[in-house]
Amino acid sequence: MDLGAGLDTASAGAPAYSTSETSGTSLDLGSSDPVTPPGGTSLSLDAPSGAVAPAASSSRHTLPAKHDLGLPTIHADERRLMTEHEPVVELTRMQSAAGALEARVAVANPSEVVLGTVFETADGRESLVLPGLAQQGPDPRSPIFRATSSGVAVNLRHIRGINRFLIFAVPTRPTKQMPGGTVAVTTYGRARLELPLVAGPSLGAQALLTAYVVEGRLVLRAEHDPYSGTLQQVTAAYGYRELSWRDPYTPLV
Repeated sequence: MDLGAGLDTASAGAPAYSTSETSGTSLDLGSSDPVTPPGGTSLSLDAPSGAVAPAASSSRHTLPAKHDLGLPTIHADERRLMTEHEPVVELTRMQSAAGALEARVAVANPSEVVLGTVFETADGRESLVLPGLAQQGPDPRSPIFRATSSGVAVNLRHIRGINRFLIFAVPTRPTKQMPGGTVAVTTYGRARLELPLVAGPSLGAQALLTAYVVEGRLVLRAEHDPYSGTLQQVTAAYGYRELSWRDPYTPLV
């Protein structure tokens, strides 16, 4: 059973950025005498090719250059189904940093399934939130993740404190039967992403949606994973292996 099938496509490399400014430079391009700043370096366009340019300076207030990840995006108030053929959506920096990202499940009997989130913070810590177990984290005093019987929410004002997370479903029936329905993910700007919750027997948990923070933007992927497993198996299959467990279904949090 290959539980890790959907992990590779969500990652992206971050390019290096640099900004430069020059100070003390004459703006009179018609001057007959080139201006030479301290250090003897001429800024004249006629300077010899071996002349050394002034050192670049950068500011912590300078925004990084815009970089197009080349992934599908979504607009405010837009509604979209995340299909197997188009499972990925990139949120803009504004969408990724405003309000909350919320996921709710729509099924005939909402008490038959709950959503949870396993996550990795920017400093490499892994933890999990799940109704009835640990409802908010990583710091209950200022949580980034919340999980209730209504669904899960991610506080995007702390987006820089997150590396990645996985939203999963856990059936509450003793038979571990997963009800059929839809999971709706909404942004602060009321953009809505929908992915199916497939009915059928399970081993205790089902991966639904992975999210990675790439250059300050959230990249979301509907996994459409045909396999289920215990909660321990599912989280490990998606790379969360630093959790401790009471049993295969119950993390120690």
